[in-house]
Amino acid sequence: MADKQLEFLKSKVSELAQKHRTIVSKLKDDLKQAMEIASREKMRAMNLENKLDDEKRRYYALEAQKASNPSVDSTKEIMELKSALNAEIQKSTMLANQLKEIAMDSNNIESLKDTAYLKATIIRLETDLKAESERTARIKTDAKEKLELLIEKHELEIKTILKTKKEVETHLAELQNEIDSIKSTSTGTNEFLLINIKNLENQNNELKNSIEEKNTLFESKSQELKKAIDDLNSFQLKYNEQIKDHEENSLHFHKLIKEQENELDRLSKVADRFDIIAMDRQVRCLKDEVLHMIKTPSQPRLKITLQNTIELKKRLKRNIEHLDEFTLNTLQEVDEIENLLRNHIFMEKENN
Repeated sequence: MADKQLEFLKSKVSELAQKHRTIVSKLKDDLKQAMEIASREKMRAMNLENKLDDEKRRYYALEAQKASNPSVDSTKEIMELKSALNAEIQKSTMLANQLKEIAMDSNNIESLKDTAYLKATIIRLETDLKAESERTARIKTDAKEKLELLIEKHELEIKTILKTKKEVETHLAELQNEIDSIKSTSTGTNEFLLINIKNLENQNNELKNSIEEKNTLFESKSQELKKAIDDLNSFQLKYNEQIKDHEENSLHFHKLIKEQENELDRLSKVADRFDIIAMDRQVRCLKDEVLHMIKTPSQPRLKITLQNTIELKKRLKRNIEHLDEFTLNTLQEVDEIENLLRNHIFMEKENN
């Protein structure tokens, strides 16, 4: 019975270990895929930035050409370039959103798409491990109690046998003394005495046979008790080895869980970092646009740009937990743009 329970426990631990290996393998594949996607998106962001810089240079070149040569009408081309510039800014924003959603994209990163699912799986496996530990403890307790009862029963039987043996030996000694006494006091061939002696000798032989049987039974019970003790020791050794393996698997499992949680945090920070970088590009584009707009002030356009600046500032502040020196500098530039716009709007009001 104990061997069957031990085999069942061993198979259950193997099953949990297999589940754990499957989850770890899936996490590694998903993390590798996520990093490949992040690398591709980073290259796209760099290409988009280069393209954006080219469009800006063309836009400012046309503006300068128009300012130096008013006879050349390049308004239409300037507007087209400005539209293209705004389109590139929108693409940059969309790219930032895509990068932020990398860790949650169910089509690309199935195991990382939902941190709650991963944590629920971890909790469920930890619960299974705890249940197996409790079940193993119960098996050990039950086996120990049964063996202790068996040992107690054998010890009681041995005590009874020893007590009976002692009583028989005492009675045998008394009979032998009685026989010796009768033999020593008998002076003739009294038939009655001879019969009594014969009966006593028969009783003596019966008692000897009984003692031999008790000794045989005692030896048998002693062997059974010894075997039970050996089985208990063997089971204890197997149980200790199984518990040791179980604890090692559990420690390894928790170590891997911690590593995967750290990797999740790192990937989340990478996505947030991409979002901040994209917003920084948007701030630089916005700053260039504002500096250009100030040369030809228009209060409605300035107000719209001011509103866009405030929205961008709010988005940056939503990432407050990820603020570093780079992000703080970006936020400071947004503040400068906002103040610059407010001053020019106020100046236009005063002039009007």
